[in-house]
Amino acid sequence: MTEPGLNTSVYFSFDDGGDEWLEFAISKQHDIKLEFAEDYVSKTADAIFLEWFSIRGGERFGYSRLGYFLGDMFFQSLVERMEERHAITAWKRPDFIDSAEVWLDGKGIVT
Repeated sequence: MTEPGLNTSVYFSFDDGGDEWLEFAISKQHDIKLEFAEDYVSKTADAIFLEWFSIRGGERFGYSRLGYFLGDMFFQSLVERMEERHAITAWKRPDFIDSAEVWLDGKGIVT
């Protein structure tokens, strides 16, 4: 958390109305991750953006922008494996995409 006293959902919904969204994302995080992994290997970048990152997406689970929740999950996994300051700049490492795919590959989906 960046600002003390704010609900965690504010960081995903940008207002105080995101508690239901965050509760859903937390309770279904495994399913969300699996569905994203399947789309990652089978859909175009535009289709992935629309479903997972756009406010107009969310047909799969009924909630839009779940990709940002997954991005935070991945970032938190990097923080656990390395110091936070290294996690913040991990995107510039040559193996960044590979490490994201390994993280995403919980069930052998990503090849």
